[in-house]
Amino acid sequence: MLPKLQAEMKRWVEYNFTETNSVEQFLGVVEEVGELAHAIVKLHQGIRGDAETLEAEERDAIGDIVIFLMNYCNFRGYDFEKIVALTWENVVSKRDWRQNKLTGGSSAHGDTGPQPLSRSDVMNSVGDADTWRRIAEAATEYITADLEAGEAEDDEAMGEAQLRAYEAYRNLVDIVTEAF
Repeated sequence: MLPKLQAEMKRWVEYNFTETNSVEQFLGVVEEVGELAHAIVKLHQGIRGDAETLEAEERDAIGDIVIFLMNYCNFRGYDFEKIVALTWENVVSKRDWRQNKLTGGSSAHGDTGPQPLSRSDVMNSVGDADTWRRIAEAATEYITADLEAGEAEDDEAMGEAQLRAYEAYRNLVDIVTEAF
């Protein structure tokens, strides 16, 4: 089912969004994670909607995350189903979090698990700290404006927030494209 769905999505995106790319698909994942977080927080707080509405928003965000991830895989030439299956196989065959709460590695499997990376190891392997700071700031601006647009009291406030969201999104695309 997943390969067929991924192929259908590829055709649909190629038809409807001729100018999109993998970076925009990744940013779509980020946006939807923000929407999922928003629904979870409001459900937990018991505000801005009833449980049924907020749970529907959760499910919608989860579906959108999967769709954006599949489209990202399409742009990168990855088989989504194979990635998920191989990752799951590695989790099941190599991880025992009850035996080893620090790394999930199990001596029964002959694996003590990966050693934790330092913050500087991560930053140095995928870009400098300033780039990541700029990406985080731009993503925060985008998600904040997008959420404000969804909560706007009137059309004017919504339009202003949508414009800020679009500008922040373009800025985020530019930073990520330049960095990677």
